Amino acid sequence: MCNYWLHRISHEREVSYDLLEKGYLTIGWSNFIGTDILKAIEKGEDEYRKFTEEKHNITSRSKWNLWYFSKIEVDDFVLVPMDNGKYGIYKVKSKIKPIADLSLKFANKGFVTKNGKDIEITKDRIYNKTDKVKFDLGFFIEVEKIIISKREYVGAKLIARMKMRQATGNINDLSDEVEQAKKAKNPKNIRGEILNAMSEIFIKSNFFNKYTPEQIEILVKLYFEKMGATNIEIPPKNDSLKKEESDVDVIASFEDLNILFYVQVKHHEGETDTQAISQLTNYKEYNFNKEDQTTSIAWAITTAKFSDKAKEEARKNNIRLIEGNEFVKMLLNAGISNLDIDRK
Repeated sequence: MCNYWLHRISHEREVSYDLLEKGYLTIGWSNFIGTDILKAIEKGEDEYRKFTEEKHNITSRSKWNLWYFSKIEVDDFVLVPMDNGKYGIYKVKSKIKPIADLSLKFANKGFVTKNGKDIEITKDRIYNKTDKVKFDLGFFIEVEKIIISKREYVGAKLIARMKMRQATGNINDLSDEVEQAKKAKNPKNIRGEILNAMSEIFIKSNFFNKYTPEQIEILVKLYFEKMGATNIEIPPKNDSLKKEESDVDVIASFEDLNILFYVQVKHHEGETDTQAISQLTNYKEYNFNKEDQTTSIAWAITTAKFSDKAKEEARKNNIRLIEGNEFVKMLLNAGISNLDIDRK
């Protein structure tokens, strides 16, 4: 009997999605490369706890993500929440393996990511040769793609579970929903059609013009609150710590997932140019710390549309662009009651 799992790509997304397309689902914990961690897992939960807490002083709950990842067996199914409202379901072809085994798959060479990064894979690391940065990926399983589809095509229970905070978990209680999601290629989706229709109404009615730029930022903050962010900050506009030509309007952290969102918000009509992209890029560069294991994700949101040049620059710098129509859908998905804010 197979098991059903959810694994969120919350770590080193810049290379993890490329590896997934090649049939390798990854997890972090590169600090365990070359250790007996897998042997400790085989001996059971007590030995694993002793190995992580006593030998390596790791007491955070996130260590159990690796434990659950190691329990994924051949012929199990893994649900992977993805960006842009999508999900993927994969059939497992191997048990957990160390990155050293992945280097053999690539003949100790590597590949170039979609963003043009030159990736080197050796027995003890995955390395970004372009930016001279080591990726914190320590283990992987081999998988085969079953389907990639839109979340709006699946049931509410599965959508809600895709928002769970831990990176890896068993979802056998939703096995029927996962089986249905494996076939959900293009069904008639009433919920999605309603959201599309409502978002068009909001845009045509100049909905965003009823709010100030500061209140649009509050809408973003409310969205992250609904998504379960641990901490959300709207930095002061005159922050002396900001470097020239760098800016961010909202910062949201998900501590259990080690994810940090940097969001630049533009209250525009017509088109939004590349300014938001350059501000985010500079902000991330000034605040980058290679010792920090947190994954940073950059979003640029506009109440209008982005120019073609902005879209090109965003692709180069791995920044997600969210235009007004999509932003409205996100807010509606989060719950329309969240839009009731003071409009002074």
